[in-house]
Amino acid sequence: MSSLGYLLDTNILSNLISDPHGPVMRRIVAFGEETICTSIVVAVELRYGAEKMGSSKLTKQSSITSRSCRST
Repeated sequence: MSSLGYLLDTNILSNLISDPHGPVMRRIVAFGEETICTSIVVAVELRYGAEKMGSSKLTKQSSITSRSCRST
């Protein structure tokens, strides 16, 4: 894995969850999945928001954000 990557924030990942085939996903595919990560804070925010809405579908989709950035 390259030491350079893209740290995605809550708004970008929220957009990805609501539109999984949209422009955010196209950019991820273009840059490569291995360059994409998020912080644990963002992952928890997304999971909390999905659970607060009572949406099991969103809770499941937000679990994909659990992979945090790792330093190399």
